[in-house]
Amino acid sequence: MKHSHIALQFGRMVLVAFFFNAIQVHAELPSDGGLRIEVTTAYNFIVDSNVESPSTYAPRAAYLSARIWNDGSTPINNVIVRAGDYALNTPGIYPSVSNPPTGQEGTFSLIHEGGSLGLADATRNLGTIQPGSYKPVYWLVSYPNLDENGTSVTRGVKPDDDLVLRYNIWATEASGTRNPRVERTATMRRCISAMANKIFPNTANKVPQLYQDLLEKYQPDWTDTPADGSPGTTIRTEGIWYDLGNVNKGFDNDGDLVPDQNAWLQPVGDPALFDSGSFRLVKTYALIIVKLKGGGELVLDVEDQLYFSNLPDNTGVIGLVRYDFKVLNSGSSSQLTPYQMAASGFDNEKFNGDFGASIGVGLDAQPSALDFAKAVDKEAADPGETLAYSLSFENTGGQVLGNPEQGLPFVVQDAIPAGTTYVASSAAGNNSFTGPGSFSVLYSTDASLQTWTDVEPAASTVRGLRWEFDQALAPGSEGTLTFNVDVNTPFLESSPFVPNTGVVVFGNGSPFLSDTVQTYIGGNNSVSGLVFIDDGAGGGSNMFGDGLKGPDEAPIENVTVYLYLDVNGNGQLDSSDILVAVTQSDANGAYSFNDLADGNYLVRVDRNDPEIPEGNVATVGVLKAVALDPDSNTTDPVNVTGVNFGFAPLLSLSKTGPATVLKDGLLTYEIALTNNFAGDGTSGQDVDVARWAGTSTGDTRWLTQSNAIGDTPSTFATVDFSGQPTDQLFLGGFTATGPGDV
Repeated sequence: MKHSHIALQFGRMVLVAFFFNAIQVHAELPSDGGLRIEVTTAYNFIVDSNVESPSTYAPRAAYLSARIWNDGSTPINNVIVRAGDYALNTPGIYPSVSNPPTGQEGTFSLIHEGGSLGLADATRNLGTIQPGSYKPVYWLVSYPNLDENGTSVTRGVKPDDDLVLRYNIWATEASGTRNPRVERTATMRRCISAMANKIFPNTANKVPQLYQDLLEKYQPDWTDTPADGSPGTTIRTEGIWYDLGNVNKGFDNDGDLVPDQNAWLQPVGDPALFDSGSFRLVKTYALIIVKLKGGGELVLDVEDQLYFSNLPDNTGVIGLVRYDFKVLNSGSSSQLTPYQMAASGFDNEKFNGDFGASIGVGLDAQPSALDFAKAVDKEAADPGETLAYSLSFENTGGQVLGNPEQGLPFVVQDAIPAGTTYVASSAAGNNSFTGPGSFSVLYSTDASLQTWTDVEPAASTVRGLRWEFDQALAPGSEGTLTFNVDVNTPFLESSPFVPNTGVVVFGNGSPFLSDTVQTYIGGNNSVSGLVFIDDGAGGGSNMFGDGLKGPDEAPIENVTVYLYLDVNGNGQLDSSDILVAVTQSDANGAYSFNDLADGNYLVRVDRNDPEIPEGNVATVGVLKAVALDPDSNTTDPVNVTGVNFGFAPLLSLSKTGPATVLKDGLLTYEIALTNNFAGDGTSGQDVDVARWAGTSTGDTRWLTQSNAIGDTPSTFATVDFSGQPTDQLFLGGFTATGPGDV
């Protein structure tokens, strides 16, 4: 039995404990130049003995875990550790096996459960590891329980036909001279469900009173305690008084022909309920009380160890465990499904039968306490001009955000936009920051922004920037980070817009805040036209509603005209189309858009613009497509003119009556309503049914107004004019559209 005697602090009392070295690492190169990988994952993954029953609900996920050590005398910088297939260099994709000789049908591998972060979760940037210390890493994976025929992957009862899966963990550092790597196996082992092994015992009567008093924990409990639950803060979940039962014999995992007497604690067994991309396990603590057969207790008070082996003979084991989850983004929620495994007789192990019970209140990510904004100094620019970007942030909450020691520093990151070139040294100058600590600028030359260096490369090769802070972001801390780019000449991008998005992350987590600005890169093209009354004034060849402005047709001033980039070139205004510019027609009804890049555009006016005379409708459309050399076939300017918008009165109203009347005579008036556009039944050209409505003053009023409907002949509405001679009759209650109102 391997152990060392150490004194550890837990609660208010110093306990003497035995720390068991549970792991024997067999790897290709576990240590390289003082950078060492210590795997702390259990050898066996639990497969329920009743897994072939549809009603079974048992663990299907576990955390791979390791400690990354610096055994040297100087700091090791920019340590990156990955899990997956080392030979294929595929972080997050693990070695697979097809139709193994043990009889399972299908192809099998561990599946990385990166949640909202996906496979990127398999790569962790741990930053600097100090001499003589380590940083823990945890990766959630799921594993198969059944083969493609619905048969348990453990096959029979004996362990020699169990499915075995491989995984690799490897690390690199800044200089590139150290590259430790390990390969381990996980065996899918048939385990029985045991209700005696409860995560949540009914009482704490199995716990010695000394430890109940020591921790002031007198009842089993499960707690979820967030700092505030916002991104960058920690949620601590604590399982108080696990009952592992009698840990006895079990499997021989290390091949020394002696059963290992092992136990394992895990927080997540059902990956479908948990998003490890939003809640990253960063630290664990365990207090394990082993009640010795010969009397007394052995207390294991440990950090970052969830697997225990070579436990002494005992009459029972009680535990307390704490999991620290760092919140990486907003708006997510997850449920823990903790479980445990313990040796239970020779060649047999058991897991708790209350797996999947509702434990705790769940993890909830709250809105960010960080303000973040991106800005650019130019909304429009020409090729060759310089764009200056700034990214501002402030911690407006009451908690520190991020933790560099856990590989989750506060980070602001940006990608160099396509069609531009980074300006050398601009990311390291003109920055400001108020708060404890400092930051370093990192540079990436690959488009995926996966690798970073703190040495600025040639400006033309820089594809991304990363400002990484060496301390957690304290409340009230704020800063502004800047960099510049030059717009390429010639500018050859398919879109004339240069969008740029800045993000905030912790470590390599998912961005939880972002802001985007964009700049329109101009060209040498233009589009212009007129807005006018298309009523055929002046006669001659000038015709009503023909879309051509005659010399006597009046212009319409101050009408707003919009220019859009037609992203898909379909000639329709879609939600994806981008507003490029807005202008107004001048005193001559003229408008123009200049310095336009190649592309498909849409020009639009609003038929309800208040400057368009009431009763006028569009004669030839309110949206027009314009092609400005979209395929960039020429470098010469393309100037499209005559993109006109005409408006004309849809209806004409005339009234006729007697020029003279006799006293007490009958006055008859005729009111004629004319549709000025062709009434051919085409949609948008017919006038809806018109209803006459009157106004009256004093005692006079229109009688039988419902009779005054234009499509019903020989009906009358009357009024007594003796009270007021100014009563009027109005046309209303209809919707008028012209042929160009589309």
